[in-house]
Amino acid sequence: MSKRNRATEAPLRRRSNSVLELKPYLQRAHRRRAAVSEAQTTLEQSIRSLTAAAINIAISDSWHRWDQDTPEGTVVDFSPEVLATCTDPSVQAIASVLDALHEAAGAIEEC
Repeated sequence: MSKRNRATEAPLRRRSNSVLELKPYLQRAHRRRAAVSEAQTTLEQSIRSLTAAAINIAISDSWHRWDQDTPEGTVVDFSPEVLATCTDPSVQAIASVLDALHEAAGAIEEC
């Protein structure tokens, strides 16, 4: 093989290696997307579960009369801000956690 042939073959090998190097990158990117998706799902489930728990705690004590007086079918937004107005310290603590989870979910969506 002449020097000239070797010079033209070397870049081809590098390109070939570059293509081979792309596969692990794509696999890592796919695993990352899957992990982010799983994190989003876990956050959403946690938010729903903690919201339900906070509401159940609130209506069992602090908001008991409100629960009895509110007509069935009334639509209420139980945001972390609304839950934080409850006088029960457990509900307030959960509301604080919910606020942080909402922020985390928003940050993950922006990535």
